Amino acid sequence: MNVRSITRRMALLSLSAMALGFALPAAADSRPQAAGYVEMQEYLPTWQEQDAWWNVRYALKREFNDVCGDTFCSGEYTNIEALNYRCSVNASTGLIGECVWVFAASGEEVDPNTGKVVVKPRVWQCVSPLAPSTSAQELAAALTNNSRPMQVTLPRTRTNLHESLIDCLY
Repeated sequence: MNVRSITRRMALLSLSAMALGFALPAAADSRPQAAGYVEMQEYLPTWQEQDAWWNVRYALKREFNDVCGDTFCSGEYTNIEALNYRCSVNASTGLIGECVWVFAASGEEVDPNTGKVVVKPRVWQCVSPLAPSTSAQELAAALTNNSRPMQVTLPRTRTNLHESLIDCLY
């Protein structure tokens, strides 16, 4: 088949599809559109920065485990686990959209009549109190340059992640 024949067939296929109410993707520009927001790990440009951010997320989990028993894990849920800390970043501006720290816990009881274990699960989505227009580099620099990232005052705020969890987990 030559180019003219292929072009004619594509035009006929397109007209037939439109007549039937179907839409075909545009052939002229089939490049995928860039997403507006990406995950922080994906946004950071170098593997060193990505590795440092991964270490921050690990340090946050470790630090939470260290303070959990004395603070957050005494009460109805004594087994709270820090699952993940994720931030969205505007791919074109570098500004953070939102950071959320996810936690889970459960309460379990044995039903004495049936022998079934009754599970009462709980999930928390704790949004970090970031200042408007906080950049990815600004937050990453603040949290990666400290061995206790939960205690670091967040850029251009008067609070830290530890204090924000008090409001979220209680």
